[in-house]
Amino acid sequence: MKKKFFVLALGVVMMVSVFSFGVVGNVEGLEQPPDSCTIRADTGISGCPDVGTVTPFDTNYPTDAGGEVSGSMCCMFGSINYVIQIAFALLMALVVAFILIGAYNFLTAAGDTDKVAAGRNYVLYALIGLIVASLAWALPQLVRMIVGI
Repeated sequence: MKKKFFVLALGVVMMVSVFSFGVVGNVEGLEQPPDSCTIRADTGISGCPDVGTVTPFDTNYPTDAGGEVSGSMCCMFGSINYVIQIAFALLMALVVAFILIGAYNFLTAAGDTDKVAAGRNYVLYALIGLIVASLAWALPQLVRMIVGI
């Protein structure tokens, strides 16, 4: 049971790392470092451009607090939020799958204590996955609060 969960979790981590290449851009044929990016997700920073905007790294944007935020900071937080949105969706799909498998084991147990224990473990792993997904979702807000943006 734990081995299956580990393999699934490792698969999710690998998929997220593969998807993150789509955020960074096409590396093949890159002759010089990029000087801008396209914001793919809401950054949560008041001065950053909207989603879909091409943002130069060296441009500064005024914030609501009276300071400035650089285009590179907007790109970084936009990319992090984009990857976290994908990871959150995948983890939520796994949570639902584990709950359904656990419910199936409960319903078909017919008094078999091993199947009841397996169903309980599936639901437990699903709840752990839900907590991990929630922490991943809250991480950018925590970083913004610590950094002060």
